[in-house]
Amino acid sequence: MNDELPEAKPELPRRDPLLQLVSLQRASGRWELDPALAAALGKTSEEVENTQPSEVSPYPKH
Repeated sequence: MNDELPEAKPELPRRDPLLQLVSLQRASGRWELDPALAAALGKTSEEVENTQPSEVSPYPKH
């Protein structure tokens, strides 16, 4: 009989969603449409890009 307990996996600390979103914001007030922003919004990159209003012109990527 094996009396050893299974090794517990360390849990990653949960980040505050608002803090995560604000940390991605540029000084100009805009956000880059990238995977980090999509993750902060709980969406895929494709979902974020497809819901962009047509009136918004994309910023060039740096």
